Amino acid sequence: MKHAHEERKTDTRVYTSTALVPEVRTAFAKLYLAWKAHGQLKSDFLALLSEAGYDVPLRTLDDWVANVRAQGSATSSAKASGRPHALSQKAIRLLVGFVLDRNESNIEVHLDTVQTFVHDRLGLDISLRTISNYLHNAGFSSKVTQNKAAGFKLSSASLCNLALHWLRTTPLDVPRSKLCSVDFAFSGHRKDLRSSWSPVGGSQPKSGTSVSTYTNCIITCVWADGKNRTPAMLFTYNQKFRRDRNPTEKRNAEVAHLDECVTRYEIDEDRIVYVGKEKGENRTFVTENADLVRRFFEVYGVEKNCTVLSDNGNAFKDNGVDIFDALGFKRHRYYPAAVHQYLSPNDNRLHGAAKKAWTESMVDFSDDVLACCYLLNLLDWCNKDVRKWFNTNLQLKEKEPTLERIEALIKGERVSESDYYKECLDEYRIFTGQDVE
Repeated sequence: MKHAHEERKTDTRVYTSTALVPEVRTAFAKLYLAWKAHGQLKSDFLALLSEAGYDVPLRTLDDWVANVRAQGSATSSAKASGRPHALSQKAIRLLVGFVLDRNESNIEVHLDTVQTFVHDRLGLDISLRTISNYLHNAGFSSKVTQNKAAGFKLSSASLCNLALHWLRTTPLDVPRSKLCSVDFAFSGHRKDLRSSWSPVGGSQPKSGTSVSTYTNCIITCVWADGKNRTPAMLFTYNQKFRRDRNPTEKRNAEVAHLDECVTRYEIDEDRIVYVGKEKGENRTFVTENADLVRRFFEVYGVEKNCTVLSDNGNAFKDNGVDIFDALGFKRHRYYPAAVHQYLSPNDNRLHGAAKKAWTESMVDFSDDVLACCYLLNLLDWCNKDVRKWFNTNLQLKEKEPTLERIEALIKGERVSESDYYKECLDEYRIFTGQDVE
């Protein structure tokens, strides 16, 4: 196989980008980021620059964008003279390839592991701080890892091929108004990672923000045509959501507060269901189960000639029987467990978008009624983008699902589109004796 970096050896074109001053390079990179944010293609941006008389290679634009993200400028502000860099350009590319290869294999990358690679394989001793600078300049950042067992034992390439096979073999050619995706979400804060600025060297900062002890279960059902015909419902053990208790002064105040919250956030009363015991209920965590799914669809009376998408969890089975078959739906398709979190428009976008806005808001999380009504409101608001998420995740607008789009979905658009990253990964794998596709 002939690699892109081999093809460039015979390329004698002269690019006008080499004569551009740093300020213009930075401006082009920032313009592309704005262009990309509006859903436009990189190839169209490069074509537009070419029409204006600026021939910019794809890899050059990738480098500029990576530098802007890392340091705010397309080119390094460091002087050309002075102490030489610790790593050559070839070594930097191998370092980048090393990190990408571990990402592909779902292996954690830390500064000390990169330092060990540089020492053992490249024969160089450099500090952790210098390693950090190289990674930032190459467009990497330290992120909280995902910890889902299903699928994370597979490489990124295997996940992409699995998702592509499912899309190509699962018939989704039904009217958009007949295609929906169902999933569960939760209102709890047990896994929230909160942060706060504090002096370097000081103790770990503490948060005085209190949260509700209740974790309520939410069912979302989104439709491929983007219509919110089945708004999210919340199931709870919190008796402050009840309206059927014998009146007392305290209970009357709680009902009044509930009325105020559902009115403020435009939530219909039947979207909140108390599922606890009439008396003596002390549970706080509502688990996902088939009975909740049954209640959800009984409320909305959805037509049965629909195709329902969901994960293959036990919550969608009632004593081993498919709950949607029991409810009389025409078709029920399961997302593969390993790639469910990428394909599902509920799990991949709706829940994340709403929960991010919710956790970053100033709402009083100790007030479960107020906070949950607000979360339902945010799920309604985020529903406006559902049609787009069906297109992206399930490739509904494409004649044939493509591996390129799946890679952008699973690996991230920037990684999948970057020729620089692809070349670095190939060079690292050749360096370590691996096969290169």
